[in-house]
Amino acid sequence: MPRLPLLLLAFACALPLSAVAAANANDEADAAAAADAAELARAAALRDEAKSLRGKADAELEAQQLACRKVVLVNRCVTKAKEARLVTVRKARAMEIEASKIETGQKRRAAVESGRSAGTDAPTRPAPETDPTSQVLPPDPSVAQTQRERQENAVKAVEQQKAAQKVKDAAKARERAKANADAAERAAEAREDKDRYDRKLRKYQEDKAQKEKESAQGAPAK
Repeated sequence: MPRLPLLLLAFACALPLSAVAAANANDEADAAAAADAAELARAAALRDEAKSLRGKADAELEAQQLACRKVVLVNRCVTKAKEARLVTVRKARAMEIEASKIETGQKRRAAVESGRSAGTDAPTRPAPETDPTSQVLPPDPSVAQTQRERQENAVKAVEQQKAAQKVKDAAKARERAKANADAAERAAEAREDKDRYDRKLRKYQEDKAQKEKESAQGAPAK
């Protein structure tokens, strides 16, 4: 068989194979794009839910702060309300962190695909992974505020305990002083009673001795 017909036959066979490869590549690209879109949609949903949780937490805290004005221990009530808010805020932050991870991963894949589409043999090296919280989420000031309030409340509680102990000690000191004064008064009364008894006894003995003397003097001698 002549050489030219063989080349034409090989070329004709290669065309369908290349078309199939191109179709498979397009399908893979479409699937990857759909997966990326689904992940980004999930990240957006997580951020929306986190935003909703934060709004709910803030609204509940505001309502609880108003309610705390009607109780006796206002500071303790407000602190508990803020701690309850932090529980919800931590859930929201976890969702935001997950959303940031998804978005970061999508950007890294996009950078890789961008390097491939530019015609380079090796994909573009993605940037080093970083903690999404350090890039996206600033520290929540309410956390530090709640911690300060806990410390302040703990200090106040210690001071109140010390003040209450001082009041108790002062009351006990007054009771001891009164008891000592009462004991001293009873002792003085006892001494006075003893002195009166001793004076009466001496007076009795003196009177008796005088009578006996007088009787002895008035009696006739034998």
